[in-house]
Formats: sequence, structure tokens, C-alpha cells
Amino acid sequence: VNADLRPVTSSGFSVVTGVGGLFMSNSAKIVGGDVLVNGEIQMQNTTQIGLSTNPLRVDVAHQNCPVPADANYPRLCNSGENGQPISIQNTSHIFGTVKANNQTDGTGMSDPGLSASSGITPQALPVHDRGAQITAVTQTITGADASCNTVGGTLSWPANVKITGDVLIAKDCKVTVNGNVWITGKLDLSNSAKLIVSNTLATTMPDVMVDGISIKLSNSSALVSNTSSTGMRMLTYWSRAACSPDCASVTGTDLYNSRNDETITVSNTASAPESTFYARWTRVNINNSGGIGALIGQTVQLSNSATITFGSSAASGSTFWVLSGYRRAF
Repeated sequence: VNADLRPVTSSGFSVVTGVGGLFMSNSAKIVGGDVLVNGEIQMQNTTQIGLSTNPLRVDVAHQNCPVPADANYPRLCNSGENGQPISIQNTSHIFGTVKANNQTDGTGMSDPGLSASSGITPQALPVHDRGAQITAVTQTITGADASCNTVGGTLSWPANVKITGDVLIAKDCKVTVNGNVWITGKLDLSNSAKLIVSNTLATTMPDVMVDGISIKLSNSSALVSNTSSTGMRMLTYWSRAACSPDCASVTGTDLYNSRNDETITVSNTASAPESTFYARWTRVNINNSGGIGALIGQTVQLSNSATITFGSSAASGSTFWVLSGYRRAF
């Protein structure tokens, strides 16, 4: 699997996660572009970050204390609190310069390996103006009217639309997205279904904001870019906080309890090249899928047997880069 990078916001890294952290299993790999994780890294099986010929920079803030969580969560862990932020099991390995607050065990790291146990500053995740998108709504339709479950069916969603309830797109249905979409329920694409960005949007990426507990793409479903190579941004706002999905901020036990709830799942050769998945308070899980755009979440999980690689270089200054489309190489 080969990958590209997409600029998202300030900093200088190729992968950035929130306080949940980065979880890698089976043979997942990050082989190009530096890594910043606000929480922790767990690697198992034959996972890998960097190469001996291309060592990376890996910074881990250890911003996932206290445990058990209280109103002060998340804060930086103190020395000796909540173990160490990097766990490497089996034959997993990090090649590169590793700096991790409170990490003293450099096992499974080389070239040069662990070089600092302090000094890593957490980074904020990107901002989306939820309120502005809601205010801009000009039309409301039901989830039933927005769904498409007929072989070869087609449908078009207007710009600035609110869709009430759950939406199902299946059986090779093709739905064109003409602008921002707000779905109050869940969104499920399966069995070769497609969401397609309208050519009328040119280079403007539409936001598909989902308030329900999940966005799921499975079984060769796809988010399709327009002729200007513009994808869409898929956002979930569900959390365990009482203010969900309208929370401007989630902290304390609400964030701790939400960070591992999986609200975005991409599996079974589903694909979304040039599109972005963003789980604001929760987990993104990429599992046996095709091309994927940017991944942002409190927690990012890369799993199963496909090797996942990231882009070859990262910008410095005010732009950081995250995974922007990986492609299976046969």
C-alpha cells in the first residue's frame, strides 16, 4: 500500500492524533513522514514506523492522565504516572528519533531510537465551524428520502441540506453531493454504493456532518471525488457528553469515555481517495480498505494485514500533513 500526504493545519508532522493515540496491529506500517501523538502509541505483531534507510521523528506527548480520569483529563502525565506512553510488542519496531514524555524504555527502537524523555508539547486538532454549517441550512429532508437502496439507483442531495434520521446507501446506488450536508442520524454505505462530489463544487470540499453514532463504509463502497480531484470531509460529532452532538468542547471523563468509541469505520475494500475522515471526539478505524484520504481523530487505529505507508516528506512551519490516500500495491 502506498500513500500520499494532505496538508491539514499547523505543525510539521505527517500523522497527528488526539489524546486517544495511535494503535497499530498486524502488519500496518508508517514509513514516511514524522509522527506526533498526543496520547500514547501501542504497536503489536509486525507493525513498523520508519525504515532503517528512512528513520522518522516520533514525538509522543503522553497527554492521557489522570487514570482513572477526572475533571482534569486530559493533562500531561507526570513521571512514573500511567506507565510509559509507547508500548511495542512482538517484532514491531520504530526506526527514528523518538522523543516521548516519561518514556525511559527504548526497547524496539533504533536509528537512533529514544533520545528524549521530556519536552513534547501537545497539538490541537483542526477546527470545524459546526454552528455556521447549521445556520446555513436552507432545506430539510428525511433520512428515508435521502436514502438509496435500489440496484443502479441515483439520487442528488442539495447544498446546505439537513437530513433528519438515518441514511442508508447500498446496492450500487450513486448519490451526488452538491454542498454541505448535515445528517442527524447515522450514515451507512455498503455494497458498492457511492457518494459523489458534484463537479459544480470545483475545488470546494463539502462537509458531511453526522450527529449519529457512526459513519460506516464497507464492501467496496466509496466516496468519489469530482473532476477537480475534490473529495469531501466526513465528520462525526457524537460523544458520551450530555451536550452531544453540539459540544464545543469535551473534556474530563466524557472525553475519556468517548475516545475509544468507534464512530468512523472503513472496511472491506471501501475507499475514499482525496476525502477526509474526522472523528472529533472518538475513534477512526481503518480496516482492510482501499484508497483513503486524511485521517483525524482522538484515536486512530490502523489494523489487519494490509501494510499502510505514509508519504515521503513533511512540510515544516504552519502546515502539518496527515495521511492523504493510501493505495494498495500489487
